[in-house]
Amino acid sequence: MLIDFIKMQAQGNDFLILDQLAEQQTMDYSALAVAICKPHTGFGADGLVLLQQSATDLCKMVIYNNDGSRAAMCGSALRCLTKLAYDKYHLEQFSIETDSGSKSVQVCQAGDDLLITVNLGKPELLESTKQVGQITGSLVDVGNLHYVIYQDSIEDDPHLKWGSWLEHHETFAESVNVHFVQLIAKNRIRIKIWENAVGPTLACGTGATACVLTGITLHGLDDVVTVEMPGGEVTITLLKDDGQFLLTGPVETTGSGTYQWKI
Repeated sequence: MLIDFIKMQAQGNDFLILDQLAEQQTMDYSALAVAICKPHTGFGADGLVLLQQSATDLCKMVIYNNDGSRAAMCGSALRCLTKLAYDKYHLEQFSIETDSGSKSVQVCQAGDDLLITVNLGKPELLESTKQVGQITGSLVDVGNLHYVIYQDSIEDDPHLKWGSWLEHHETFAESVNVHFVQLIAKNRIRIKIWENAVGPTLACGTGATACVLTGITLHGLDDVVTVEMPGGEVTITLLKDDGQFLLTGPVETTGSGTYQWKI
């Protein structure tokens, strides 16, 4: 079976996207995600993203991690899908249906740069202090679960040491994304990421949002914060009038092709 795809990345968080607005095919997308996302026998990516028709919004996003599991939400994938809709269908401001609800998105020109902003709604700080073994962090829901740990320094890559253990720890009702955070200034933080079902990644949009919410609540961060990730920077903005969070950053289309899926 031949499958056309577009590859995009947001701060190094990379995805293979299937545009199915014209025609939605029936297939085992979980198995496809595992096959097409493999780095050597496939095209290598953090996940597979489907752009589909929606009964409630302009379009729908469906995400599969590269292990074949379905993800409820991904801020980086949402921004990539927004840029694809802008490039192909000239859409600038619209809403996208996701497994965690409808999300408003917008494309803006900032000088020579094209920035993608997505509204992630009102994330919830479920537990401000949650002890897991010797580690103290905060549990946040941004449509998916994040465990956020603020430390004085993250230069020794604590996500590589603790990420997998924390992701699957029995204290959590379901597996979580894990983030170690260093406060640089009131308007800037640096994070290291361990994504649920993926492992260490270069970026995580919902994770950046979870870290900023935790920082605003517990560490006095400003309402607009730059988040440094291994793959690049994004800006998180708290809308004080309604408590919603905006995720903003550039997105790049890195290529397109056809995958020959042998099933």
